[in-house]
Amino acid sequence: MERKRTTQRLASTVARGNSASRFYGRSRKLSVSLLRSLEETQRLASTVARQVVSQSTMKFASDSPQFSYVELTLLRTN
Repeated sequence: MERKRTTQRLASTVARGNSASRFYGRSRKLSVSLLRSLEETQRLASTVARQVVSQSTMKFASDSPQFSYVELTLLRTN
């Protein structure tokens, strides 16, 4: 349930950022608002990514008890 709410907030933030970008040149206040929306989008995306990695790690650990640790490599894509 929490994951669904986080995903909905992320989608809402992205939608606000997209609609704001159409009017980007109109005022300095709007550009600051857009930057804040972008920061919030990145923060929420990072939170969702951490949750997914955490859940995947827990599932792997419970499915494969013979392994003593799990090594993860996270790649940043632009």
